[in-house]
Amino acid sequence: MCHITQSLDFMVVQQSQEEFKMATDKLLDTCVPAPHGRNNQTVYDDSYRLAKELPQNDFSLSLDILGEAGAEVMSTILDLVSGRHHLSAEGTTDPSTLALEPRLYKLNAYSKDGFFKSHRDTPKGNGHIGTLLFGLPIPFEGGGLRIAHAGKEFTFD
Repeated sequence: MCHITQSLDFMVVQQSQEEFKMATDKLLDTCVPAPHGRNNQTVYDDSYRLAKELPQNDFSLSLDILGEAGAEVMSTILDLVSGRHHLSAEGTTDPSTLALEPRLYKLNAYSKDGFFKSHRDTPKGNGHIGTLLFGLPIPFEGGGLRIAHAGKEFTFD
């Protein structure tokens, strides 16, 4: 497993389009092809998913989304899902004993023409109830992220 030895910096406001392109190109060059699950196997199929990724050991975030800064977000998510799922801590459904533990899993990067066909995420372990997505402030065009569950659908573009 390789590890990044230099920083990849993304700022909400870039100095210029050229600097922005250099930063995104550097990120994509650092990433590896992203696989997906099919029939209990991990496969690479560019006709189903065209993306790259960085495993969580190969990057870090300057924003502490897993610590204090993310606590309010996790609390809000817990409030939303605890009433809809049978979440429990040590056999109880008392909301005051429930907690969500966010885990940084990987960074997915989709370049020009990248995509991932409609699919259902594979749980990453016991107690995995969902995937929390963070979008970087990177402009894009040509498609949106569609999320569907229990007869409801949302598109982010």
